Amino acid sequence: MISRSSQGLVHLVVALMLLGLAPTAARPAESASAESAARSADAQSLLLLVRANPETTSDRIKATLLAGIKQAGCTCTSIQIREVDPRVIDQLEATLRMLEPTSKGWVNRLTSKLELRKTELQTWEIRLPAPTTDWIEKLEVWYERAQEWVSYEPVPPEKAQFPGLIVISVRNGLYEFRPDEQKGRPAKYRVHYSGPNSPKVDEGDFPLVDKCYVINLLDFVGDKTQLFEVVKNKDKVANPFTDIRERTNVTLVFGSIDARSAATGETVVGTDLFVSVSGVAGRSPSRAWMLFPLTQEEAQRTAAMIDKLPDPSVALPEFIRKNAASPDQAVLELPGPRWFELAPSGSGFEGRIKLARRIEDLGSLVQKYPRMYRILVWEFEYPNNSSREAIYVEAPGGDRLYIMEEMSSWDRILRQALQANP
Repeated sequence: MISRSSQGLVHLVVALMLLGLAPTAARPAESASAESAARSADAQSLLLLVRANPETTSDRIKATLLAGIKQAGCTCTSIQIREVDPRVIDQLEATLRMLEPTSKGWVNRLTSKLELRKTELQTWEIRLPAPTTDWIEKLEVWYERAQEWVSYEPVPPEKAQFPGLIVISVRNGLYEFRPDEQKGRPAKYRVHYSGPNSPKVDEGDFPLVDKCYVINLLDFVGDKTQLFEVVKNKDKVANPFTDIRERTNVTLVFGSIDARSAATGETVVGTDLFVSVSGVAGRSPSRAWMLFPLTQEEAQRTAAMIDKLPDPSVALPEFIRKNAASPDQAVLELPGPRWFELAPSGSGFEGRIKLARRIEDLGSLVQKYPRMYRILVWEFEYPNNSSREAIYVEAPGGDRLYIMEEMSSWDRILRQALQANP
């Protein structure tokens, strides 16, 4: 592990996972449309795993990358930055090195009575020597941004709240503290004890913990080697990276063998919604369709309409195509719900849906659809494209030609996208 440098912005880029990415060679002058098409074909996602000192913000990292992209003659449509648990990077690094898993990456601070370990982004573990007859009566925390002390009394897990101090085990001296992130970094603590063997108060500083980020340069085109040279050069960027290590001998492949927990779900990158849905066990669908966006009432109304179709398994594919979305239209521009085609991907299906033209417009989608619903249909295509038929799938209440469901992650993924692009 490379130790943190106090001089640089970021002291480690752990890994770069490049999906078939190569520097683009110079091309002769072409028409604007041909050039655009060529660049689109070259574009790939460039993922960076970054470990930074605690004072580093995502805005500073983004500014460095933007300056580097410009000077290196590269392009990308957007830069998405998300803070992650440091163990994500620790474990991936260990995997890439083909070593045994590393330690959990907790940051420890020991006193005569207390051990602090950060176990998640917003959770600290407080441990007394076990077994113990002492207990924590009160925890006082000094927040850096708010410049104030806040007092917390321990509560049992069933009464846990955020922020708060939770008793995991009194006998084993184990507590969890969840700080108030709105008040900034917890900097100092005062622990007030009760019990026969404890001092009345134990004081100390919260350990400084490196921040870890996953960064996506969406639709990146250009010479990545030149980009890395620029962002490391203190004469070319204000806050340079202090170390970059690229993994060029790795092809990352996700597979499954009759898995029951394959990755499905949704995420928003830039203004695009990426959707992954499962296949149908024991069937061989050619594609899947997703009707979107829908309120609960619209979803129920459409489901009733499908149920009333004559010869529904045959009629449904034609019904879908009459209301299919145009691939160049954003969801906010649609007059109503449309069917989006999801293409085969491994054992499931994936799609990329343009939600809006501008990041700031995503907020209006949250307001218009505080709860989002969808209808999924899987379609079988007979040989030689002779005909198509919707596949019956297991659904609440019995087999149906569709699944109607709420997208429970909708509000969260849109707000994350807005926060990633302030």
